[in-house]
Amino acid sequence: MTIFKMVRFIMNSKRKITGGIAAGCAAAFIIGFLVSPGGILAGGTPKPSPTIDGSWNNGENWNGANWVFIEYIITDPDHVAAHNYFYVHLDGNTLYILADLVSDITNDTGQGEWFSVWIDCDNSTNIYTDAEWNTFADSEGADMLVFDYDLGVLNDTLEIEIWGAPPAETFIATLNDSVVSIASGFQSTRNGQQPHRIYEISIDTTHLYLFNQSAFNVGFLGYGTLASLVGGGFSEFWGAPTYFYYEYQWFNYIYEFTYFKCA
Repeated sequence: MTIFKMVRFIMNSKRKITGGIAAGCAAAFIIGFLVSPGGILAGGTPKPSPTIDGSWNNGENWNGANWVFIEYIITDPDHVAAHNYFYVHLDGNTLYILADLVSDITNDTGQGEWFSVWIDCDNSTNIYTDAEWNTFADSEGADMLVFDYDLGVLNDTLEIEIWGAPPAETFIATLNDSVVSIASGFQSTRNGQQPHRIYEISIDTTHLYLFNQSAFNVGFLGYGTLASLVGGGFSEFWGAPTYFYYEYQWFNYIYEFTYFKCA
């Protein structure tokens, strides 16, 4: 999705930080400051030992995650423009993820909200159309999960309607309950004192085709009442990183090289 202004920080265990100014897109009025993969240590020991229950407590040690990605989102007046935090940790064959959505301060129900995680299992740089994602994703080392917040369950499919123009784009969510545990909560955290939405996730990576523990990438996409600034107006989509959804919205392609890099 397109964000009017975005600041992105990437932290991982390489203890190195590099950065650069992203090229702006005049048509979408995008201003970006991007820190390239490398980043600084997420910090803290011992390593995370989370319980997937939708409640983040200090004993879970998420701050010791292998990677922490921070995305700044400018929102509609009912939410908070803030840094949003995505903790990613690999422990053996289990991939743990905490999405700390500091911007999402409305505890909505019945609004059709969903949350999705897209995984580039093999650090490839593929460019997909929506049809190619559904047809070839598994063989190319890509997987996806979609969580329906209202129902509290994983969905088999995800439909995205760009600018309200039918037909909707349909994606197949290739992860299921035998592979994934996910729970949502609403609380204050060390990143934001005002209560907000969080998601805790664990994934059994032995079920991910071509998963490379040394080099994989992740992207996040959500829909709901949290509206982010898109050009001159607000969109009910939000994405992290910015260009993951932006490229799809404008060019109808999924660019794996825009994901957060876990390498």
